[in-house]
Amino acid sequence: MTFTQFLANHAAITLVVLAEVAAALVLVGMALRCTARSHRQKQVLHNEHLFYDLLGQDTPQALLVFRRSDQYLLYSAGSLTPLTGLTADQLRQDAAIFYQNIDPAQARAIRKAFQNWNGQEMLRLCFACSETNIWLEMTAKISADGQYVLLILRDATAEKAEEEDLRSQLEEAENASEAKTTFLSRMSHEIRTPINGQQGMLALAKAHIDEPDVAMGYLEKTEELSQHLLSIINDVLDMSRIEAGKIELEDKPFDLY
Repeated sequence: MTFTQFLANHAAITLVVLAEVAAALVLVGMALRCTARSHRQKQVLHNEHLFYDLLGQDTPQALLVFRRSDQYLLYSAGSLTPLTGLTADQLRQDAAIFYQNIDPAQARAIRKAFQNWNGQEMLRLCFACSETNIWLEMTAKISADGQYVLLILRDATAEKAEEEDLRSQLEEAENASEAKTTFLSRMSHEIRTPINGQQGMLALAKAHIDEPDVAMGYLEKTEELSQHLLSIINDVLDMSRIEAGKIELEDKPFDLY
């Protein structure tokens, strides 16, 4: 019996075998596709984990990828809504909605910065979001092919508060320095006045050296001016000790008059 005759006599069995082989091939193909899909999903998850590790978990951040041609949001990850009060779907519908929670003056400054940006270097901007009461630092970079814009939003509230604190301290230091300059200017005038008076009294006493009573009167005036000068110098020293925190209070009776 030839092979052809065998197939003819057992046609039903042959068809069943061929059907099972075809089904097995289909199942193998499906399994391979599922395996490939699972591998891709795992790779995506791995990349996202790497991305979150890159962003860091200590400071809330968000990553946005826009298409430059029409400013359409292609990808979003991270803490977009907690930072901006907006969702990815809202940005996909209208990217301009991004500016609605930003002070108009700051929004104009951001638009102008993007218009003047050459894209060769990273662009960094800082602004406040009124919806979340968060100061945001935005870093922008254009992809190598020039088709996409990568935006990273980061919570910079703590840094902004520290910056404001440092600015306040600097302002206080400048005011204190100005106050010292004013004080020293006035004190120099106060000190110069009794010194000039002393010189004048001494000159008059010398001119009347042959008249003891008159000369003594001038010398007494000189002594009064010296006491006044000493009082001014003591006041200056007391001010210096107060500023240095070295002033000591004395508990003793004194005359108000």
